[in-house]
Amino acid sequence: MDDDHSLLAHLVSKLTPQVEDAATDALAYILNQSELCRAALGSLVSESGHQMRSMHRASTQVTVFDGGRLDLVGYDADGAIRLIIESKFWAALLSGQASGYVKHLAADKAGATLLFVAPEVRRETLWAKIRGQFDDAPDLSLGSDRAVGPLKVADVSDSQRTDAQWRVALTSWYALLNHLEPVDLSMTSNIRQLRSLANAEDDKAIAPLHAEDFNPAIPRRHLDFCRIVDDVVDAHGRRQGWMTTEGLRATPQYDGYLRFFRFCTSDGSLRSSDLALYFSCHQWAKTSTTPLWLRVWRNRDKEIDAIRSAEPEVEHSWTPGDHLWIALRLLTGIEYADVLEDVVEQVERVRDIIIQALESGETS
Repeated sequence: MDDDHSLLAHLVSKLTPQVEDAATDALAYILNQSELCRAALGSLVSESGHQMRSMHRASTQVTVFDGGRLDLVGYDADGAIRLIIESKFWAALLSGQASGYVKHLAADKAGATLLFVAPEVRRETLWAKIRGQFDDAPDLSLGSDRAVGPLKVADVSDSQRTDAQWRVALTSWYALLNHLEPVDLSMTSNIRQLRSLANAEDDKAIAPLHAEDFNPAIPRRHLDFCRIVDDVVDAHGRRQGWMTTEGLRATPQYDGYLRFFRFCTSDGSLRSSDLALYFSCHQWAKTSTTPLWLRVWRNRDKEIDAIRSAEPEVEHSWTPGDHLWIALRLLTGIEYADVLEDVVEQVERVRDIIIQALESGETS
């Protein structure tokens, strides 16, 4: 299964805005179905300090006496709370959520942990907020940070409950699910479904801003990519007669800029279906390869089949049910005219493949 495209990730975003709750329920299902996964999670948490008693079962959305609602609670065989998991994607840390929730853990020498699970990019900023809540708590204090495998951990001291062996820990969805996946093969598909959902939420991340993000070279380069799109379409495709934009228009997009067009024969007697030359930040971030793409609509079977059969001549990215994305490489360290000429040649190569497929269809 491709972790980036699972049924769970597809449906959850359409059926509910409560994605964190859905992810929590999925994690609880995995833990309740698999003793091996419960044991693996217990061992991981126990490595952070005192040995924690084995988790017997997990429950979600547990309401406690002070009115709080715990995302996931792990009970031992005696019904004591040994683990509280707070699922986070991008929702804010509520007031007292760390310093208050830890008090619902079993207060004995057997040990218990409050574990936050969040996107990797949020780990440092969320941990700072967790620490801040303990700084403001009158009876609680948080010890020094330490790294235990994929966990960031600190011990909690409570002046009112001296026997309590509590810890607060933080890990990422990616690290947690990677830890669980190998231990029970019967849960592999379920874990990958949940990881796909977590990956989809990670894609929505707005990472903390840094001073270098405001470097004016960044927007200038984005304008350069838009210029390449226009120059390919206007200065080459339309002027040389192998591309038409009749009835179509340039269109700014949330993630970039695109030009709709159709490939055509030199006499205009044959035209392809609509395509788009696309400066796409989304595709660029997703693939880490290039900002510039040709997009072919998913219902254009003849064009798509022709391009896919040309592999590896044409590098493309295809997701079932989605568009075909053709990567256009950008040469580095050379003058703009040479970069543009190379992009035009790549687009013309795709044009030749598509027109040849359409011409063969007309004569067959």
